[in-house]
Amino acid sequence: MWFYRLSQEQLHKIAWSQATPKDGHTYFGVFSMQELRACAGKLGIRPRTVDACLMDRLSKLNVHDTYNLLVLNIPDARDALRGQHKLCIYHSAQLLLFICDHDPVLEEMLRDISEEPQAFSSLARILLAYLDRLTRDDGLVLDDLEQQISALEDNLITTGRGRKDYVHQVVVHRKRLMVLGRFYDQLQFVCETLLNCNSDLVDASLERGLGLFSSRVDRLYHSVLHLRDYVTQVREAYQAQVDINQNNLMQIFTVITTVCLPLTLIAGWYGMNFRMPEYEAPHGYLYVIVLSLSCLGLLVHWFKKRKWL
Repeated sequence: MWFYRLSQEQLHKIAWSQATPKDGHTYFGVFSMQELRACAGKLGIRPRTVDACLMDRLSKLNVHDTYNLLVLNIPDARDALRGQHKLCIYHSAQLLLFICDHDPVLEEMLRDISEEPQAFSSLARILLAYLDRLTRDDGLVLDDLEQQISALEDNLITTGRGRKDYVHQVVVHRKRLMVLGRFYDQLQFVCETLLNCNSDLVDASLERGLGLFSSRVDRLYHSVLHLRDYVTQVREAYQAQVDINQNNLMQIFTVITTVCLPLTLIAGWYGMNFRMPEYEAPHGYLYVIVLSLSCLGLLVHWFKKRKWL
């Protein structure tokens, strides 16, 4: 549990029990989900709000007259399939609370607050600092993901390696991008709602910071859409290559079948159990051999002329 009082534009760490609602001071705190229930009454947080933090599983933003409640399901950008953790942000005129059991971004920000508390001189700056850290490295993560998809494309189409598990790799990339796309979409919704809610909690500095954050999230979201299209193109290009290889193989089989068809006809013709005049010819066997080789040579020459061989 971390709890601070903001006075003279600087954070001072205090015990949460020393907070007095509506005393003119502003407070910032970080609680776990279970700690929130024990502290909510002292901090003036309604039981319904506590239940929303503890029970709700879907990301949402509740805008009220005196406070805003934001619930986020945050994935790990580097391993989006590992799972998500829930973070709740309670924001009122005198209080900013982060409610989460474990969040690496929040822990990093708390270390910065401990080292340089004067840099976090208002609740708006603290909120914007967290949002900035939340997506600060995501551009690099998406660049790495693009390089992985490009390497997959080279292995599939250029070198031919990695074809055995390409379906698994494509599915993994698509799922990761789907999770990240859903996360950025919910962040866009939060920013748009806060900017358009005409709340007294959104002052000029917070509005400006949310506008910049919304622009970054929008770029990240469109990058995810671009990468999803890229994965689809890689899959379709590989499938087209497989179809071309199958067509070439079928063409070879067709040529072989066509070349052998006259020989099969000759063998079937002279294999009938009827007495034929050719049986009495002194060189009939040699004639059949020459006829078979001639048909074979003519067909091979014709196929090569048509560039089918």
